[in-house]
Amino acid sequence: MKQLRTRVVAAVVLSALAGVPAGLNVVRAAAPAPAAAQEEKEKKVADLDTELSKQMEVIDSGMKKLRRSLRKPESNKESLETIEKVHAAAVKSKDMTPAMAAKIPEAQRAEWVAGYKKAMEATIKTIEEMRDAVKDGKNDKAQEIYKTIKTQEDKGHEKYTEQ
Repeated sequence: MKQLRTRVVAAVVLSALAGVPAGLNVVRAAAPAPAAAQEEKEKKVADLDTELSKQMEVIDSGMKKLRRSLRKPESNKESLETIEKVHAAAVKSKDMTPAMAAKIPEAQRAEWVAGYKKAMEATIKTIEEMRDAVKDGKNDKAQEIYKTIKTQEDKGHEKYTEQ
């Protein structure tokens, strides 16, 4: 967006300096085609409009809340509520298939989906460990487990999403 703005300003300034009213045509040429931009937006929305992506959004927003609340023992009640929401979303997500599976060759798809489910099971187990640490008032341990979950998340997104 910033590059587009820079191009537009540069085109207007150059056309003003040259005294050419054709600067508007250059500005129009610098803008992306509306149809192409719309198609890209629809593709992203389609990818984000799956039930799995909705569950992952619940997990992501919960993890953001936990990043702050796990630091404070007085927020343990709130942390436990958030952990339960994240846990429920992770359990639901485990039984779903990522959209990327359709792009995996048929011969390898079952193995790929099994790997996804195994990774989700490991993440669910780690979430349960974090919940137990918070229940026991061990916030330092819960913060370390949080980091483990984030690492698992990053590795999972590398392998099972197109981002």
